[in-house]
Amino acid sequence: MKIKTQHQMFNRCINYIFKSVLKTTRTYIYMLIAPIVLMTLVYFLWYQSILKNSRYILITAFTLLPSLFLLFLVSYIICEWRDSVFIKQLKNFGISRFQFISALLIVLFTTNFIAVLLVIGYLFFLDSFRHPHIVQIWLLQMHAVDQWLGVIFGIILNILVVFFLSLLVSGALKNIYLVQSINILILVLFLFFGDFFIDLGYATSKAAIVVGYFIPQKYLTWIVYMFYTQSEINSYGFFLIVPAIDRNLSFLSIYQPIFGTLIFLGLFSVSSYFAFLMGTKR
Repeated sequence: MKIKTQHQMFNRCINYIFKSVLKTTRTYIYMLIAPIVLMTLVYFLWYQSILKNSRYILITAFTLLPSLFLLFLVSYIICEWRDSVFIKQLKNFGISRFQFISALLIVLFTTNFIAVLLVIGYLFFLDSFRHPHIVQIWLLQMHAVDQWLGVIFGIILNILVVFFLSLLVSGALKNIYLVQSINILILVLFLFFGDFFIDLGYATSKAAIVVGYFIPQKYLTWIVYMFYTQSEINSYGFFLIVPAIDRNLSFLSIYQPIFGTLIFLGLFSVSSYFAFLMGTKR
């Protein structure tokens, strides 16, 4: 009976968070509008370069861009709800803080994954007005199941890493302006050292590669690159990731970025849980 009651309360918690998240305009700003604006800029700025050099692989990394804005939504929710009656009375509602984080993760993972699909759909719509259609060419080159599963796997890991990283920052700090400022810094670091723009000269320099090893986004981007080029079964695929064969490679095995991602994910998830506990007790 107790387990059934806890299950019911957990479901109610998920429903409450779902309704609250869908009601706030910030959800649509961070999940749709901001990613669409960034995706549009990136598309037009990189269209000629991708077409000229047949670097359709870059579009694979662009599928990860919408998840980065989850940083701002998670922080907004935590900072806004921290002093609310709902958070303070979780125990009275029969909900533990672990259950609340789990419910929040389920809700935001679902909404963000749907948002990623919608933004990718928008990218196809945008691409339909240009010729040649670089997004369609990119899609047609994904002819194997492992390519599809690998990209989806990368998107899932990306959402999880960003969620727990944002939870860590917003759980440890109380000032929403400071939190969002840090998130902007994280976003910039992720963009410039996460190998989204690997064709730029600095991205494959030894200094940038070393800095990138401290940026979790780099590992996630390489995961989707490797699966797209099927580098996990053909080592030649690694040289399709970099723009030229004389460029430095950040990883030489699919297990390296996956292992690195899991380390970051483990650190962020555990530390964010304790940061949230401390943040809601203050």
